[in-house]
Amino acid sequence: MLTTRANGIGAVSGAIASVVITLLVKLLTPLHWATYLPVAIGSCLIVGYIVSLLVPEKPKDLTGLTIFTPKL
Repeated sequence: MLTTRANGIGAVSGAIASVVITLLVKLLTPLHWATYLPVAIGSCLIVGYIVSLLVPEKPKDLTGLTIFTPKL
């Protein structure tokens, strides 16, 4: 995990939005198929992060689970 702000609702929302956005890009644009992966990953990260900020969850102890935990 790269952030402590992400939550499950944001992850699921990002995944669903990623599928929808990638299908729209495939069907409505003449872009090469190799651009679908960056579109899918980018839309998943952006939508997931925004939804995670808008729908907070109870704080959890993330010690040792992110890159921000200092090594001892």
